[in-house]
Amino acid sequence: MFFRFILLSLFYSNCFAQSFGVDSEALLEAGAGVVYGSVPHYPGSDQSNTLIVPFPVLIYRGERLRIDEDGGARTRFLYSDRFELNLSVGGSLPVSTKDNRARTGMAKLDTIVEIGPGLIIHLVDKKLTEKFRLSLNIPIRQAISSDLKYTKARGQTFNPLLYSFYLLNKNFTIFSAISGFWASKEYNRYLYDVDSKYATPSRPAYLAKSGHVVMNYAAAVVYNLEKLSVFSAISLNDASRSSNRFSPLFVKARNIGYAVGFTYYFYKIY
Repeated sequence: MFFRFILLSLFYSNCFAQSFGVDSEALLEAGAGVVYGSVPHYPGSDQSNTLIVPFPVLIYRGERLRIDEDGGARTRFLYSDRFELNLSVGGSLPVSTKDNRARTGMAKLDTIVEIGPGLIIHLVDKKLTEKFRLSLNIPIRQAISSDLKYTKARGQTFNPLLYSFYLLNKNFTIFSAISGFWASKEYNRYLYDVDSKYATPSRPAYLAKSGHVVMNYAAAVVYNLEKLSVFSAISLNDASRSSNRFSPLFVKARNIGYAVGFTYYFYKIY
């Protein structure tokens, strides 16, 4: 969840910076990158993963299918210069109980994939200024966990995202974002439940409830050349108002995450 937010922030800012390059009219741009970052295991965890992740980069500016700075990967149903209705995806990385003290002896958290409809509203008309964007992304998604051997529905999520870009000059782009995350009882039970068979004197049984999970605040800076982008990002994960802050699996209310890396674009189609 948290790593997704940082990667999403970096992807948006990279796409925005790239959109002002000499090839901004390209239908497709492909490349690759590497990110090094530290992110908490889940909202409320007091432990983090330090990761080095190579990843592909794809920007696609089709009429219906889009992967760009205006909303990430999605299929657009209705759209204009100011809004769009779409189908988008999200998700979070797995967590091994071997690496998390609070969850020792419990089942691991599998990869979570989320899919559902969303509404994007561009609060600043793109025709008025090319240097600044302010948009609101409002997705409602169904969550599914999987370890590639089985899948299970995990309830619904609501994850509005307010984000902005500012083109400081031809090379530097500044990105900022605020995101809230709410989830159904099924989703929160997957993260914060403690079944009686896993209860210990220091980890009592707990039944999670629906509601607020976390707030995320992020900022990123991108240095952009024609094909190469270098980026850095920092994010505050604030779960102090979580509906399940009294779960024994909820250990720390606030965490800081960071990421640095680069992307290189090597292929374009017009």
